[in-house]
Amino acid sequence: MQAAIDILRHRREVRQVLDYHSAANPALISRDGHQTVLLAKVGRVVEKEVVSELQKQLADNPDLAGHVRLGGPTVADVQGAEVVIHDLTFAEMIVFPLLFGLLIIIFRGVVAALVALVGGATCVLLALLGMRIVLQFTAMSVYGLNLTFALGLGLSIDFSLLIVSRFRQQLVGASDATAALRATMVTAGRTVLFSGLTIASALLGLLIFPQEVLHSMGIAGILVTASALCYALLILPAILSALGGRIELFAPLRWQRRDQDPTAARWRRIADRVMRRPALSAMLAAAALMLLASPLLDVRFTSILTPDSLPAAVSSGQVAQAMNRDFSAPISDEEQIIVDAPADAGADVGTLANKVRAVAGVASVAPPRLLDDRHWLIAMTPGGAPISAASRATIDRVERLASPYGFRLTGPTADALALNRSLGKHLLPAAAVLMAATILVLFMMTRSVVLPAKAVVMNALSLGAALGSVAFVFQEGHLAGLLGAAKQDALDSTSPIVLAAVAFGLSTDYGVFLLGRIKESHDDGEDNREAVATGYKHTGRIVTSAAGLLCLSMSALLFSRVVFVKELGLGATLAVILDATIVRAVLVPSLMTLLGHRNWWAPSLLRTLHARLSPRRSDSAPGANAGPGEKQVTPANEKAFGESPYA
Repeated sequence: MQAAIDILRHRREVRQVLDYHSAANPALISRDGHQTVLLAKVGRVVEKEVVSELQKQLADNPDLAGHVRLGGPTVADVQGAEVVIHDLTFAEMIVFPLLFGLLIIIFRGVVAALVALVGGATCVLLALLGMRIVLQFTAMSVYGLNLTFALGLGLSIDFSLLIVSRFRQQLVGASDATAALRATMVTAGRTVLFSGLTIASALLGLLIFPQEVLHSMGIAGILVTASALCYALLILPAILSALGGRIELFAPLRWQRRDQDPTAARWRRIADRVMRRPALSAMLAAAALMLLASPLLDVRFTSILTPDSLPAAVSSGQVAQAMNRDFSAPISDEEQIIVDAPADAGADVGTLANKVRAVAGVASVAPPRLLDDRHWLIAMTPGGAPISAASRATIDRVERLASPYGFRLTGPTADALALNRSLGKHLLPAAAVLMAATILVLFMMTRSVVLPAKAVVMNALSLGAALGSVAFVFQEGHLAGLLGAAKQDALDSTSPIVLAAVAFGLSTDYGVFLLGRIKESHDDGEDNREAVATGYKHTGRIVTSAAGLLCLSMSALLFSRVVFVKELGLGATLAVILDATIVRAVLVPSLMTLLGHRNWWAPSLLRTLHARLSPRRSDSAPGANAGPGEKQVTPANEKAFGESPYA
């Protein structure tokens, strides 16, 4: 043990080392007396270098190798980052070939599939370049890499799917590739632009939070969305212009003509069936989503790393498990009170320690210890488990104690309380930004205030269902083993916030695809009900394909051994599935039918403002009135091609 203490004390980055004797804390000795814990406090700068060098020193010492393991928050952060990068590389090797295979099936052509897959890779590279630039000005969490990979691949491929499909349709009967591309960008390009803006708007809310992991996710998500838009609206048109008709290379005609009509007709029948009983359909869909959200009634949140949230393959996970298994009073239960008092204030600090000892719920209090000439330390242990309701109440009572000197608390429960207070303080402003930005973008697209408000409500329902499912799996432990995870005592405090922003944006994304086509039909003179049916007919296959591709991309996060990343991957995947099925197939057409012409209402002032700010859609381009997934039909090709196989 002394050799390990000497190594720690000779490190210039280590500020303090505590063992059983210096801390006088029995919690540092295991129940069987064969294990002990050394506590070392290090600076936040060069954390990675400190951990790497300490690991090497321990491994090079024959007396310590295999007997001493590094753990704790600093080590867990460093090793967690290494695990994230390793797991991300593994996921890339699996997901890329699967995406390519699925794209070939969807496009029924190799070149078209390659164009979309290249878009995904380009988007990720552009986003990483953007993150590299941002890192020159601010720190970013490594978890942003997961979102960059999963969301970047999914979004860029989805946008490419919409534009490439429309381009291939416009090539049929178009005078040349330039005319087909112009018609494509007038319709599908506009839809992609609004889709990207809604996703970026949803992620803006994360920038309000001061926590590094949250604003890192927000920055990464916005960079990814901007990169996907850059490829779809700038790079992809140039590629399509150069390829022209060669986009059909390695796309046999028998592939293109196979199963041309059934999905369009099927989605039309689904919409008609739902619209015949709109009230009943809406109630059943809402009830199903609320049932999935019901586990949230008993949801709990944590900000500490539990033994099961760390992979056992790294030393920090092994230490956490040993602390939980072998120590009767784990040191992680301890809270520290830092008192801002001079060295000669021992009597007053002792009085404060006695007050703490008398607080209900405090199990033990160590004698005050002088840290330096301006600070004292009082170590206390609450009677309840870390971050439990009892421990939180105990910390609240301690914080209200009167003292002539200022003091602050740190430790698992105190830190969790501080985090939750900060999250709560910023939650409403972030939600307001998310909803306001989403409503504004959707209003600019639809010229309605009812449709954006309805989209926010439906997104909230699908988000609640996704979060409830995450709680059902990870907190309650149902099916967690299938995902390579164990039952958690609580969900990570930040994961629902990240998931809310990502899922809200993705749900709105598919709403934009559908609403864009419905609005085009409505603008072309169809009544509300017929416009809805037409929208479903012409977007059913393309939205289903896009959702499948995005689910495959986001599910790559499930390969991570870090529970926080698994929670995000499962939640985002389920949100996309729920939105593409229950919400899109049942809730949207039923509510569109119930509201009727009121769907398109907006105050006259806003309609006037919209007319001034939003350019009218050009109808001069061939096929400009064809919505997402609808091909340009001319007398020359109507009989030969029928419904498009691509949308």
